[in-house]
Amino acid sequence: MPFSYEIKKSLCEIQENECCKKAELYGFLLYSNTFSAEKIRIIMEHGDITNRYISFLEKFNIKKYKLTINNFHNLIIEDFDEINKLKNILNISKNIFPIFEKDCCYIAFLRGIFMTCGYIHDPKKAYGLEFLFADESLNPILFEVMNKYNLYPKKSVRKNNNMVYLKSKEQINDFLSLIGATEFMFDYINASIENDMKNDINRIVNCETANISRAVNAAVMQVNAIKKLKNNNRFESLDNKLKMVAELRLENPESNMEDLSILSFPKLSKSGVSHRLKKICEIAKSMENE
Repeated sequence: MPFSYEIKKSLCEIQENECCKKAELYGFLLYSNTFSAEKIRIIMEHGDITNRYISFLEKFNIKKYKLTINNFHNLIIEDFDEINKLKNILNISKNIFPIFEKDCCYIAFLRGIFMTCGYIHDPKKAYGLEFLFADESLNPILFEVMNKYNLYPKKSVRKNNNMVYLKSKEQINDFLSLIGATEFMFDYINASIENDMKNDINRIVNCETANISRAVNAAVMQVNAIKKLKNNNRFESLDNKLKMVAELRLENPESNMEDLSILSFPKLSKSGVSHRLKKICEIAKSMENE
């Protein structure tokens, strides 16, 4: 079951008082597929959501609707008087911006918008909360109500649809908590933590792999340089300090600088070992110009 639908299914269990039912239904209808004086059309994917809002409509004695079910649930109201009655019940005027007396009603309004056009990505795959709807003129309403709760969304366009979205994990958690999906807020937090840990581990592993690769390449170059000096009878001309480190490297071709430092006698620091091996490589390289 998709993560976003699991959230919506759980929200269907929330019991509203009458004022919040009106506010949630208003948000649901306003951001639905069609909401005009002539027609209301809502396309829903799941029966739980359909049943919730049909129960809201019937609670307010709105019964002249047509419901068809194929791949989607398609609810249509085309009766002019019924639409007017619904607008009066929801207190919808020409100024469609909602004005509610209670804070809980603004939250219910947001919940209704999420139920009709909202989508939350599974946090195991990606972070994001999106609202997709056709009418760009509805942007200011959604922005103002979300900003009221310090959510501050952004907007874009996707496939000719208007998109209002959040990408911040913290803001998505706040939104889930706000609309009553507390259980999923904790799921989201846990999944986010798990993802972050995996990403951190991957970064560390990649970094370690890169460091090992660099160390191996350097060791190969150093061994080849020492062999080149020996093959060209130049090794014995090195001073004893360089020869000691060179023999140590040949005896321990897979060891890193720290291990070579521990094995060295007289004792050398890691930087001391590294400096002498670099000097040997420079001498071997200088032979190319001879």
